[in-house]
Amino acid sequence: MTKAKRAKYDGRTHDLTLEWLTKKYGQEWEPWRQLAEEWMTKQDTSQHIKLDALGLFFNAYLVRTASWASDICNFFENNSNSLQVSTERFQNAIFENTKRSDNSSTVVLLNHIYDFIEWVLINHFSEEDDDGTTIKLYQNPFEKKQRKKHRTETVYNPL
Repeated sequence: MTKAKRAKYDGRTHDLTLEWLTKKYGQEWEPWRQLAEEWMTKQDTSQHIKLDALGLFFNAYLVRTASWASDICNFFENNSNSLQVSTERFQNAIFENTKRSDNSSTVVLLNHIYDFIEWVLINHFSEEDDDGTTIKLYQNPFEKKQRKKHRTETVYNPL
């Protein structure tokens, strides 16, 4: 009888510094790790869910399907059809590389990554115009998704 091989624990579920990213995939991911660490220090709620979202973003999407995006500017600038970053491609990567399904918890994770990228753009890739308005240098390639709603009430009259 053979035992199933277990994944090696790397501490990613509690590591707010995301050190596992550079240890596992190399120093070229250090700028992303620093941004994620900085973003996590600003989060007051749902840190474990946001860590899970970042883990999926890096492990299931960027490293596996968009490794060219280890350079953050490439992530925002590269918009060719074969390399384009999008919510749909991220969602497909999650389904292909994990056991997650299309449900409201996956939508929550996708929306946390949208928020992370939006924060990166506003805090690190933006300038102020002459009026003092912050202008992002790039567009967020992701979009917010709506959770699927389940009706809890019936449209029929009670008997």
